[in-house]
Amino acid sequence: MDELKQAMTECNMEISDVQLEQIIDEVDYLGNKKINYTEFLMATLDVHALLDSQKLVAIFNQFDTDGSGYITRDNIVAAMNKIGRDINQQELD
Repeated sequence: MDELKQAMTECNMEISDVQLEQIIDEVDYLGNKKINYTEFLMATLDVHALLDSQKLVAIFNQFDTDGSGYITRDNIVAAMNKIGRDINQQELD
């Protein structure tokens, strides 16, 4: 939080501690009260600029391994195993 506040101050952006905490809570997918590189990229990435609807559907379909229209834990395990990432259900908990 201190580093983010310092960076924003250096950019002449005034922000309260409450607002900083809200930003971190929105971006902190791991829940460790820190923003790692991947979380930062995800927060700043403009998905619509990189992916059109056809690409998004194709990505969704890669994870919807059973064609149900939903992505379940089993689907994620199957999709990751399919690309050589050996994971199991317990790793998703």
